[in-house]
Amino acid sequence: MKHTLTGRSRRGRLAGLALAALAADARIPAHATDLTEDELARTPRERLCCSFGYGLAAAMPPIPLTLHLENITSPEKLAPHAYVSKGSLQEVGELLAETYGLAYTCRGGFVDVAHVSDFADWTAYLSARIRRTPAHAAPIVLPCDAGTAHLTLRELEPADGPKALARSLALAQRIAYQLSVMHEVTSWYDVSTFSAISEKVSAFSPEDNYSNLLGTYVGREAVLSAHPYDESVTATIRATLARLAVSSVADTRAAFDGTDGTWWDRTKVLPDPNVTRRRNLEWGPDRVTPWRVPQPPASCGESAKEPPEGLEVPSTDPVTGGSLAGLYELELHMDRARLPKSFPFPRESAVVTPADFPALIEAVRTEIHREYGADADKP
Repeated sequence: MKHTLTGRSRRGRLAGLALAALAADARIPAHATDLTEDELARTPRERLCCSFGYGLAAAMPPIPLTLHLENITSPEKLAPHAYVSKGSLQEVGELLAETYGLAYTCRGGFVDVAHVSDFADWTAYLSARIRRTPAHAAPIVLPCDAGTAHLTLRELEPADGPKALARSLALAQRIAYQLSVMHEVTSWYDVSTFSAISEKVSAFSPEDNYSNLLGTYVGREAVLSAHPYDESVTATIRATLARLAVSSVADTRAAFDGTDGTWWDRTKVLPDPNVTRRRNLEWGPDRVTPWRVPQPPASCGESAKEPPEGLEVPSTDPVTGGSLAGLYELELHMDRARLPKSFPFPRESAVVTPADFPALIEAVRTEIHREYGADADKP
């Protein structure tokens, strides 16, 4: 079957959106579909998924047990989305019930649906927090890997209504994506969300940056929807995968098979970081373009010849047309005790900002070249 781009539904119109379009978007309502007060009481928690590849063996020390992870999903296999706050009583049960994984798309390469869900939730959470924060308030303190994130907002006018909602969503997308970049950096230095499991194997894996940013667009769409948040995220993820021309499970396996030995190594056992042989450092700061496999599935048809669907990192204030960067400060206060001595702090203090990301990424690039070769940051 050849994928063709027919009618683009409003809810599926995510990939490639520019902030100029958001400013004129007539769909911006006066009020958002916000999370509940209980959900806003805690930050979103991260989902436990997914290493790059499929059929991977995973050792679970100290238990003498080896698991084999399928890691592949498709729209029809996805369970309904559920926003779960970090530390809530639902968390363990939801983790066990989730059916996330990776799918290959003809226009967006591999997509990690767990990452999409994570950053949809972060976008919804941050948007609501931004709109509820009064002028001159103390910084919003958020958890981040190996430290805390301190978000200081400038005085934002107007404080409510459609314009405030549009601005809060653009800011939330930008900030959520910046938090995701720092997560990838600290993962490379072996800081883990789940302390018993090393995440270095998944740091900057081929699909990460694109999936993270894509999630912020899904979250934006869900907040703008008139439907309940979880229901809208589920529908929007499915619509987004369809828009990106998602492949069948069999074709996703074939796309993985075609990169085995270059992008990943199925002979390694998780959490060995050598499972992932290529690391995608194309993080922006303005635009993220996905990696697509050299030999796409035949079902992609003409889609494989078209340019990949890039995503813009929101940078323009939809209210004034000015820079979003001037509306907030984001400081990441890192705990040196939780980081290796080799971590490339840009200064004597342990505070990192998005302005430091280029230097941090280059330090990671140097190490990736040393460990995997000069082409390890290329498709």
